[in-house]
Amino acid sequence: MTEEYDVICIGGGPAGSTAASYMAMKGHKVLLIERENFPRYRLGESLLPSTNPLLEELGIIDKMESAGFPHKTGGSFTWGKDDEPWSVIFAENPFLPASFGYHVERSVFDKILLDRSIELGVEVRQPASVKDVIVEDGRVAGVTFKEKGDDTLHQARARFVLDGSGPAAVVGKKMTTRSYDEKMKQTSLFTYFKDVVGEPEGQQGHVIVTTTNKGWFWYIPMNSDELGDASVGFVTGQEFRQEMAEKGVEKFFYEALEETPRVKAMLGEDATQIGKVRGVKDWSFVCSELAGSGFFLAGDAAAFIDPLLSTGVTLAMIAGYTSSVCMNTILQNPEMEDQAIQFYDGNYKRMYSVTRDALLYFYSGNDIDAKGVFWQARKLMKFGDNACAKQSFSHLVNTVAANPHPSAKRQIHMLHQFVEKMEHPIEEMSEEQEFEDLVMSKGASASPLSPEALLLVNGNLSSTCVIESETHTLKPVRGIMFDEDRPVFSSTSSWLLGKNFSEMSEELLSVLDMLDGEKCWSDVVAAWGKLQGLSKERAESAIRPIVHKLLSERFVRISDA
Repeated sequence: MTEEYDVICIGGGPAGSTAASYMAMKGHKVLLIERENFPRYRLGESLLPSTNPLLEELGIIDKMESAGFPHKTGGSFTWGKDDEPWSVIFAENPFLPASFGYHVERSVFDKILLDRSIELGVEVRQPASVKDVIVEDGRVAGVTFKEKGDDTLHQARARFVLDGSGPAAVVGKKMTTRSYDEKMKQTSLFTYFKDVVGEPEGQQGHVIVTTTNKGWFWYIPMNSDELGDASVGFVTGQEFRQEMAEKGVEKFFYEALEETPRVKAMLGEDATQIGKVRGVKDWSFVCSELAGSGFFLAGDAAAFIDPLLSTGVTLAMIAGYTSSVCMNTILQNPEMEDQAIQFYDGNYKRMYSVTRDALLYFYSGNDIDAKGVFWQARKLMKFGDNACAKQSFSHLVNTVAANPHPSAKRQIHMLHQFVEKMEHPIEEMSEEQEFEDLVMSKGASASPLSPEALLLVNGNLSSTCVIESETHTLKPVRGIMFDEDRPVFSSTSSWLLGKNFSEMSEELLSVLDMLDGEKCWSDVVAAWGKLQGLSKERAESAIRPIVHKLLSERFVRISDA
């Protein structure tokens, strides 16, 4: 018997359950297939503030608080120029969607998400395993699956299949190829402790990151009956795999811990380890296509990246949310399928690349244990080598689609707070002109402009989509995409999953369409006036405030040529 659905979600983790819940809230028939019974253990306990708007929309903030998850109020790092700890405190950065995130026990958190999907009407088959992906004429059309204890092979068909199956990547491995990142070949060793001393004064609620000779440690405060008071992990390189094999992961982990007094102090003499030291390869990768005909990939089925900046669950939930927007758009407007797929694929890859750039910059910016083999192998990039890194940290803590872009001053505060701790001079942030001048200088005025002045679009005039939250659909828009080879800041521009894009009104577009790089100011006025049916005098009077806004917001610049 074949069962028909609008959407099939494979995997009940953050990506799959988020997508399923949003689709159910929009009235679609959703099947979710999860291979394990919940609750079940997963690593990845630290959420960024970017998840809070999604948790609110899903209606589970109260459940997060009732679960007793500690608030993640920031991050503290012993990393960069010297061995003095420094902190990023979320409450000090008012453009963030929330002043805190959460430190979660994943077995509890993931069950909260999946239970909410069931409450919203998602049909969940659990435990059940997907046996094959149905592909017809190049389009994913459904899956076959079996439920545990039942040999019946079920067939389910849908307009779309969302692959949130994690590293198994049930659809991803069949429809795409993976590209592994040779520069990001890490291994994570981790365990849990109870009866710990806890975080130092002023760092309560922080995820704490500390470098050591062969890598870095994380310390995440927890409140778990099963896992204790703290998650402690050690990220090291594949170059030590032979040493780990000879010594065993437990001995290798504790030898590194002995060289990390700050982490030892937080554990204290009375700390008791819970469970064994576990290990997992953190080999970063991204799939060649993150969406295609009939399918979307999300979470670790789509891409995996180093855990340093605690982006895993956050990116998975954002991907689940965004895929639901794209699927809902196509189900309502089938003619937008190609556009929605391109939107999802392009933005997800950009989000991945921005995060990767930030990580590479972060790794290459540590100078505390710089002579160690681990760190020498990761002196990979200067700041100017990839422009995405210039604004990446602001992106990482504000990646929910369609959030308003912060004012330049707020963004610069956050960016400087992050970058000034790295072993890179601030001068590296400019390629063609001084970074500070570019960011903090006032925009030009439209008065006076000589008739010969040449106005240029400061970026690329292009078409894309934005998310309309009320309808949960994509809306095609036109606007300015800032050049990727230099940082451009605007108080009104919005980030869309890593894309620095500002939607333009019809009034602004009427002028921008005239700026072809050849027309001087007087020609622009004449051409615009003719289009508007205005005399030259009235046209110049009417166009001046429009151009003034474009110049003051740096959407347009005056050519020096």
